[in-house]
Amino acid sequence: LYAHPAIAEASVFGLPHPRYGEVPVAVVAARGADLPGEDELRAHIAAVVAPFKVPVRVWREGQLPRLGSGKIDKHTL
Repeated sequence: LYAHPAIAEASVFGLPHPRYGEVPVAVVAARGADLPGEDELRAHIAAVVAPFKVPVRVWREGQLPRLGSGKIDKHTL
């Protein structure tokens, strides 16, 4: 995701799924005003990773929450 020019921040994590245990989802923040749609971002990811690693959903946020250490707060996401 960071390789996409419109992405400033990104986080990918597992979301519980009844059949697969977990599925990948992503939360992204735009570098500028324009952020591509979910389908375009998923296609960008699918070009470089295995199909099972492509997030089933991509949520857009203005800014990702951070911990005091500066790391992305995945629990808040």
